Amino acid sequence: MRWAVVVALSLGLATRVTAEDTAGPAWQASFAAASAAAQKSNRPLLVKFGAPWCGWCQKLDEEFAKPEVALALSKFELATIDIDRDRDVARQLAVEGVPALRVLTPRGRLLASRDGFLSAADLVAWLAETARAEEAVNVVDGLAGLAATSPPGLLEVPRIAKAFGSRDVAIREAAISRLRPYPKESAAAVIAAFRGGNLQTRLAAIDLLRAWQAPTNELDPWRPETLTAERLAALDTWGRSVSSGPAAAAWEPTADELAAAVRDMDSSLTATATEAATIRERLAKFGPRLLPAVLEKLVTVEDDAYRERLYALRYRLVAAQGRVLAWPGGIERLASRDLKERRQAIGELIEAAAADDEALLSELASDPDPLVRELALRGLQETSGESANAALVKMLADPEPNVRAAVLKLWAEQPAASMLPELEKYLGKEKEADLVVHAVRVLRELGAGSGPLLIRLTKHRAWQVRAEAAEALAKLSDGHSFGPSFGIEIDDDDNDEEGTGGDAVGQVHQAFLNLLNDDDDYVASRAVEGLRDADLPQAVEPLLALAELRPELAPA
Repeated sequence: MRWAVVVALSLGLATRVTAEDTAGPAWQASFAAASAAAQKSNRPLLVKFGAPWCGWCQKLDEEFAKPEVALALSKFELATIDIDRDRDVARQLAVEGVPALRVLTPRGRLLASRDGFLSAADLVAWLAETARAEEAVNVVDGLAGLAATSPPGLLEVPRIAKAFGSRDVAIREAAISRLRPYPKESAAAVIAAFRGGNLQTRLAAIDLLRAWQAPTNELDPWRPETLTAERLAALDTWGRSVSSGPAAAAWEPTADELAAAVRDMDSSLTATATEAATIRERLAKFGPRLLPAVLEKLVTVEDDAYRERLYALRYRLVAAQGRVLAWPGGIERLASRDLKERRQAIGELIEAAAADDEALLSELASDPDPLVRELALRGLQETSGESANAALVKMLADPEPNVRAAVLKLWAEQPAASMLPELEKYLGKEKEADLVVHAVRVLRELGAGSGPLLIRLTKHRAWQVRAEAAEALAKLSDGHSFGPSFGIEIDDDDNDEEGTGGDAVGQVHQAFLNLLNDDDDYVASRAVEGLRDADLPQAVEPLLALAELRPELAPA
């Protein structure tokens, strides 16, 4: 009996252990928690998208439960996402239908994707393939010079060329962009990658070779039979001549290439999310040269989804390569239609921003949302230091009034004397009265040096500006004397009447006297306030005349 009990207990223990072993790894329902686990364990993250109503999703779950798949999953952190309940994650990872699978690196970069049903055997093969792709990505992640702009070193070039095989289009295009300016240093390694690489590697390599005008007309990576010994030998000969020749000139796109880029931009609007991301990364090489076409398209497009993609392209064209690589999905989130997501993304950017993010922050200053505009400008000022003022001055010429208003608001909060000449130039061109009022508020904060310019503004055509200028002058003249004018000349005819004095304070008093005759009652009332504490006998008669003409001002 004792033996029977021992055998029974042993069988029960064996049964329990087997059940635990075959239960499979645990799937987390929180993408954030799974991402954190992936970073902690330094393992890739597999994200499975499905929905309760999806029959093929249930079939895929059955395949995942098979022992051979469970073994392959042991190398991954796992997340399962209901696409109906978490559309933000689905949009971030370009998921448009279910079932769908996405694999991310521990740092959150997209590594591989598959849509639709897969059998257990296909799942095992696909997961094994992503493991090899992860190795290539890890090589790139450890390559600090991928976003550099100096000529690559002899040992660096082959490592960069390995990234041609990456499934992540951002990494792949970053590697191409890194080597494009340096055919002399890179030609041999790129030819070697073309000779011995897989299809993806060859496609990336031939892009570079064509940009360098190598003899590739008869070479087609899609057709191995075109890769003959004779053609490859010609490529080698070309490579040796380039490697020993002079350095190449900087790449400048031709008119035909820019026209083709505009067509690609248009096609990206109706492409799938994955195709659109690929096109965007390929267009990134054009940089700001393509911006005018994007901005022109933004004016005419009405579909919100199209606008989102155009904004993503706009930001990608100016984003630093290092920022794109270090912040997977960040550009898409900056362009998101979801305002909450956009604000969160700009916050993340500012927290990590460096000097080479200046161009991106400058573009974000044109965002339709006032808070995003304000955050972008503040981030620009914090990260770029002195050079930020040059960017802010440039934005004063932005065609969007909201951008100009945001710059002026920021300057009013953080005034600097160096702004005064730029404000004078700006005020000579600005036509919108409300924006001139914003500029007057900056002048008020700048202090006495802005007095001469404020005096001129008391003659502005808009009553709001005249009133604001009068209030600013009243504040500056309240118990203070005016200092130097920072080179701004005062017209001789600004002092029309005798007795007010030829100094700066006398000029201000004369401006107030002139405003007593203003057609607008409110402007006249501001002039009365400006003269309240002035010991100015010649103001008595004009004030009495105003009190008679406008009895409502008589008490003042």
